[in-house]
Amino acid sequence: MAGEPDEFEDTGKISITHVQMMHRPISDDFLTFVETNQIKNDKNKDFRVSHTKDEIAASQFAVAQYIIKHPDTAVVLEGLSHELSAELINPDDPVVQEVRKHFDHTTFDKDFIELTPEQKKLLADKFGAMVVLYVGLLDKIYPSIRPETAKVLHQAIKDIGDDYERLRDVADDFQKIRESEALTLSVEAAEKSNKTAVLLLYGAEHRFDLAAELLDDARLTLTEPVDCQIVVKPKDFMSVTTAHNTFSMWNHSKFSQNKLDIGSDKLKNFKDSKDEFEKELPEEDKKSNLKGF
Repeated sequence: MAGEPDEFEDTGKISITHVQMMHRPISDDFLTFVETNQIKNDKNKDFRVSHTKDEIAASQFAVAQYIIKHPDTAVVLEGLSHELSAELINPDDPVVQEVRKHFDHTTFDKDFIELTPEQKKLLADKFGAMVVLYVGLLDKIYPSIRPETAKVLHQAIKDIGDDYERLRDVADDFQKIRESEALTLSVEAAEKSNKTAVLLLYGAEHRFDLAAELLDDARLTLTEPVDCQIVVKPKDFMSVTTAHNTFSMWNHSKFSQNKLDIGSDKLKNFKDSKDEFEKELPEEDKKSNLKGF
C-alpha cells in the first residue's frame, strides 16, 4: 500500500497516520441516485452500485488487515463519537453473532477475492474496524468526533432529508471542525492508550495538514497517509441487492472522482455516525458509548 511504513518509530511525539478508506453512503438510495445521474449525463456509463459496494468492502478489508498488522497503535474511527471496548461486547447480540459466524482470526490472511459474498457484505455494512473488534483482534476503537458536534451534525443531515444537492453545503459547514476534532481526539486516544502511534481511519479525500497546522500542537506529527482505496476489477464484482434502507454513513468512492452536477466531489468527504452505530452496536455498547448522542 502506498505510504505504508515498515514500523512506527518512537520519536517522543504522537504520530498520526491517516488510513484512507472508502466507506458507506448515507443510503443505498443515494448510490442509486448517483448511478442514474452518471449514466444520464454521460459521466460514467460503467458506474454500478454493485461495483461501488464491492470496492467499499475491499477497502474495509484492507483497513482491517492494516489494523491487525499494527497492533501497537490506537485506532480512531471516522464518525464515532464514543469509545468502543471489546469488554462491553455482548456475544449474544445478533450482529456480533453474524460477524463471528463468517469471520475468524484466519480470515484476514486471505486475499479479498477469496472472501464469500456474506463476508464482503458484512465488511461493506459494518466496517473493517468493527469486524476486527467483534472477532477479538482489537481491544478498543476511539472516537473522532465529539458527541455535541455529532449531535448537531446529525440534525443538519436529518433536516435535509433526501435532498442530496444540499449535502454539499452541510459538508462545507462541518469539514473544518470534523478534521480538527479528529486530530485532537487522536492525540487523546494516544494518551489514553499509552501509545505513541495512531491510525486515523477516515475518508480518503480528507487532508489533515491544514488542521494540524491550525492546532499547532507540538506533540502531534502527521506521517504519510496509507492508501486503503481498492480498485476491484469487474471479474471480481459481488452481486449485492440494493435495499432502500436509510444509513447514516457517507461514502468516499471512486464514483465521486467524476464530478456530478450536485458537486459529489465534495460529498465524498463527509459522513455521519449516529443511526449506523446505534443500529449496528450491541445493546450494551449503545448504552455505554452512545449515551447523550
